[in-house]
Amino acid sequence: MDNRIIRLKLLIDRGFKGRQADLARAVGINAAQINQWLNGFRNMGEKSARKIESELNLEVGWLDLAPLYLEGDDLLPLIKPKDSVPLISWVQAGVFCDSPDQFEPGDADDWITCPAPHGKHTYALTVKGDSMAALDGYNDGDTIFVDPDTIAKPNDDVIVRVESSYTFKRLRQGEQGFYLWALNESWNPRMIPLPTDFHVCGKVIGSFRKR
Repeated sequence: MDNRIIRLKLLIDRGFKGRQADLARAVGINAAQINQWLNGFRNMGEKSARKIESELNLEVGWLDLAPLYLEGDDLLPLIKPKDSVPLISWVQAGVFCDSPDQFEPGDADDWITCPAPHGKHTYALTVKGDSMAALDGYNDGDTIFVDPDTIAKPNDDVIVRVESSYTFKRLRQGEQGFYLWALNESWNPRMIPLPTDFHVCGKVIGSFRKR
């Protein structure tokens, strides 16, 4: 078995949890073709090897390096498909809000494709709770994409820091200043006043719901 196939297996096992179809989607190559490489029915050519490396932001020639010992190996580089953003926890969101450039790629729980144009610091979060549940809102478990490089305006959905706490609500402005609004009509309190020193950590630019 040549180096490329050994490393391809490593990518699938370590980077895509053993799912060939996920790798195929990430690199834009037919899953049947990948299966043929793995089973020895076709050789992986130069063009295909370089395409996989490019789409996953791997160093050029990574697939051609000497095989790695898979057991206990920690040398697999970051798998970061193009147009993907880190899916992080709400605890990490606080750190990211304060210093997005301090975020380490390995800190992400996963990397997922963002469906909208976005800045380099965009990240994804999983919605917790039902305060934003509505026809045009977000259910518990939905994925939201947050761009801290986009300026938020009233009526945008945002991640906001107030002192040491973080919340996801709709930003509004009234006669008394800015406040947060829960989209769920049954949420109490639905309106949350904001102090003057609140900080918008990012605007929600898109969302995804599993069906």
